[in-house]
Amino acid sequence: MLNKTVNLAPLHTLQKAGQHAECVAAINDVLSGTAANSTLLLLRANSLLQLDRSDEARQDLHAATGLPCHNHKQDERNVLQLMQVLLKRQDHQTIVGSLPSVMHWLGASASLQVIQGRALEKLGRPAEAEASYAAALQLDAGYSAACLHLARLIGRNRLRLPESIALLQQHLALTVVQLKADLQTTLGRQLLATGQHTEAVRIFEQTIADHPQNTEAHLGLISGLEATQPAKIVIQALDSAEAALGVNDALTAARCKALCILEQHETASALLENLLSQGTVDADLVHKLAQTAKRQKQLRAALAYLALGLKCQPTNAKLLIAAARINAQLGDHETAHQQATQVEKLAFDDSDTLQNLQKLKAVLKSRKPDGTENTEATALVTTVIPPAARTPEILISISDLNPHKQLGREPTSRGTKKQPSGLSRLLKKLF
Repeated sequence: MLNKTVNLAPLHTLQKAGQHAECVAAINDVLSGTAANSTLLLLRANSLLQLDRSDEARQDLHAATGLPCHNHKQDERNVLQLMQVLLKRQDHQTIVGSLPSVMHWLGASASLQVIQGRALEKLGRPAEAEASYAAALQLDAGYSAACLHLARLIGRNRLRLPESIALLQQHLALTVVQLKADLQTTLGRQLLATGQHTEAVRIFEQTIADHPQNTEAHLGLISGLEATQPAKIVIQALDSAEAALGVNDALTAARCKALCILEQHETASALLENLLSQGTVDADLVHKLAQTAKRQKQLRAALAYLALGLKCQPTNAKLLIAAARINAQLGDHETAHQQATQVEKLAFDDSDTLQNLQKLKAVLKSRKPDGTENTEATALVTTVIPPAARTPEILISISDLNPHKQLGREPTSRGTKKQPSGLSRLLKKLF
């Protein structure tokens, strides 16, 4: 046991008051007159870490684990506090490097296993992290932090979502559950990801009933309602959320989507403009609003959403392509061509952008032949084909395009088999 002459209470008081330099000095005085022990070394290590004397703190931790554990409960508490500070400071390598020997010295600990798992995740070692979380649950099946982190980890793999959902449901069925709101919102999000919207809505409503100011629960509820209920119901949920939480960017974005569905495009555009003016640029939101308006055949409104997005992100390929397609539908081929050319000049290497560029073909087909040069067809081909891929054969094929024919169509007579255009043959050859 600890030397009876050592009174730990004053040392704890100094640490709680944030007087770590004084605490270190007091421990040094004690150690000058008594043999070192693990508890004093771990207490000093915590204060040294708070003073940014990390190397000395590590030395004390290493020295403590080389001594007999004099006060197991106190030592485990000190180690846990030390590891939590290291985790907060993102010193994941020190945690992973020291915890195996620490746990061998202290014995198995569910809380330390979870800290080790979190550090392993940050270091990009998910399989080892999963093993740590599973070990924590083996030690304590009711340890909610272990369940939460394990469920979130395995839930990132869509194929393992059913496993994660089952784990969360089983844990929430326990009589006493810590971190209940976090477990519920995680479960709700995973239910949404698997299309179980009605059950997800029920979970989020239950969470809000217990925790009215839980932001994640309100946002999850709105996502579930967007998939299952009319936009007017979503608006009501947004009103309730804003009454509880105040206005924030996520709720404003959700309101934009709901108003857009209700075809209240002027109000939605004003909200979006305000959102973008605050530096919150979400290209996916802008694109989604434009696509919704487009499905409603409100092409001018769709173009207005895209214009707001492009004002903030003028080189966003996704928004430029969407705007080019709508401009072509509205008959503004010159602007559509300019936007397609602008995309061509951008440095991109993702397949989605390339595929979206190809879809411009369907829009540009609508141009009627008038004997003028088919600049849209040429722009399409040169936009779709990266410069590095333009071989002499391809350039010859481009020059052979007939500007007097609609893309993909050539005149046929009865009994004559329809022949694909030069552009269609070229795209087929390429893609």
